[in-house]
Amino acid sequence: MRFLPESEDVSAAVIGLAYVGSCVAGALAERGVRVVGVDTDARLTREFAERHCRFSEPGLPELLFSGLDSGALRVTTDYAEIAGVDVVIVAVGTPIREGGVLEDTQLRAACENLSGHLREGQLVLLKSTVPPGMNRELVVPLLERSGLTCGVDFGLAFYPERLSEGTALRELRSFPIVVGGWCVDSAAAAEAFWRRGVGVDIIQCSSMEAAEMVKLAAGR
Repeated sequence: MRFLPESEDVSAAVIGLAYVGSCVAGALAERGVRVVGVDTDARLTREFAERHCRFSEPGLPELLFSGLDSGALRVTTDYAEIAGVDVVIVAVGTPIREGGVLEDTQLRAACENLSGHLREGQLVLLKSTVPPGMNRELVVPLLERSGLTCGVDFGLAFYPERLSEGTALRELRSFPIVVGGWCVDSAAAAEAFWRRGVGVDIIQCSSMEAAEMVKLAAGR
């Protein structure tokens, strides 16, 4: 399949190891995906390496530490690690500032760093919450600084963050995942990855913007 290996042996990078990214990384590693977690917060990655989890989520510390101990999960501050994986998941924070303005600093930085290591054939999955159209208008131009063309050289899809603190792992393992792709190939690869990675049903949207609207409508 284009933008995703046919082999069951799939690797992924999760950019952003805060609450949501940590849950996603742990859940994927549990299902046999080889995961590298990337975060610019050296203290956070060091805490994980020392088997300390600052996030309050039932079962998350045990899940992460199990992945780290087995080697299924690694953590680093080095974006260069991204070049060696099949799928890149962007899960950095996009908080709302006073006045309702989206704070996109982390998202911009993540995409700029990613563009320096993006390679042909990879699939990029965007999870950070953004207004409809922002991925197309902001993220894609930043990623294409790599010299690669979205939908031709690399795949791109958005899936909205819909996790609730305290029940996030249960939701990841059971709730359907909504996906909207940049193109047909991107959408198909994203669906195949999530079916393989977490084993839940997938709801395909007609576009990335439609998937972005799902998050807006859900209000979560």
